[in-house]
Amino acid sequence: GRTRNVGGAVRLVSCKTGYGLGSLLGKVRSLAEERNNCDVYVVGAANAGKSTLINQILDRNDERKLAYRLGKKKLKRRAGNANARKGDVTVSPLPGTTLKFIKVDLGNGIDLYDTPGLLVPGTLTQRLTPAELKLVVPKKEVEPVTFRVASGKCVL
Repeated sequence: GRTRNVGGAVRLVSCKTGYGLGSLLGKVRSLAEERNNCDVYVVGAANAGKSTLINQILDRNDERKLAYRLGKKKLKRRAGNANARKGDVTVSPLPGTTLKFIKVDLGNGIDLYDTPGLLVPGTLTQRLTPAELKLVVPKKEVEPVTFRVASGKCVL
């Protein structure tokens, strides 16, 4: 098959800090406007961070007081997630959390869609049962620890 360039340059972003988000949104908006305000879909593997990216976009839209809507009803706060705000897209370390397309209004007639993750064959999350996933997925942020190991010693 023949491919065509549909977006141009890669944009580096951090969903944790918001770094690069302005550049990404600017490119998304300009591409959508060039195509008569076409819809934009966030697509990728399960647990790649699509919903986290959408929440960063919602935060930025809130700060700039842009209206957004999520289908006909607002999303509810995820149970047990103290950092979640009303209207956030649900985020979870378990694959399959986003079950349907979720529409976010970017303004100017441009809609952005959060999509369910693609299941990639052969990945660890595909090989484990839901019960096994719950055992191995971290329940809170992991804090790094540094060990200084003397010559001839080891850490197991």
